[in-house]
Amino acid sequence: MNFKIKKGDWLGIKGPSGSGKSTLIDCALGLLKPTTGVIEVNGNDVYLNKNWHKIVSHVPQDLAILKSSYAENIALGIAAEKIDIEKVMHLVRVVGLEDVVKKDDNGLWSPLGRRGNRLSGGQKQRLAIARALYKSPQIVFLDESTSGIDLDLEDKLLKSLKQNFKGITFVIISHRNETFKHCDKIFDMGCY
Repeated sequence: MNFKIKKGDWLGIKGPSGSGKSTLIDCALGLLKPTTGVIEVNGNDVYLNKNWHKIVSHVPQDLAILKSSYAENIALGIAAEKIDIEKVMHLVRVVGLEDVVKKDDNGLWSPLGRRGNRLSGGQKQRLAIARALYKSPQIVFLDESTSGIDLDLEDKLLKSLKQNFKGITFVIISHRNETFKHCDKIFDMGCY
């Protein structure tokens, strides 16, 4: 296969289970080396580029939510006293979690419980998307990252991301065709 993604594009990747969608993303992230060919960004092989991971974010299918607070989960790896609370709150609004956070007595500092058990599956996914955006990436890979969200909420979320993060490239894997209406290009891995 051969295709190009331009900065700021929204690329949808679809195909049946086992068609290699997640493997393609793992190669694009530089986690796997392609058996043949190369994945390049601006002429540089991503597998060999040590700085590549600094500009990409990934929201996988299997999410890891810590029992710590919303703020600490979104700014994962940052000491609590160094978290940019304004940025966290902006991201909470963008992903549609503001009402959920406001209901908790401690707001952004409310603990989420073991594995985030105080959140629904869709809320966990939106929290993980906020986490991916906290580090201000240039490219975001969403691997089935909205599957736990109903279609209306997914539509609002994707519109919000598109409006608030112009210039960031999004690569979206989904089984739902409705998800791709926000994409500039769709790559179908089921077409052989």
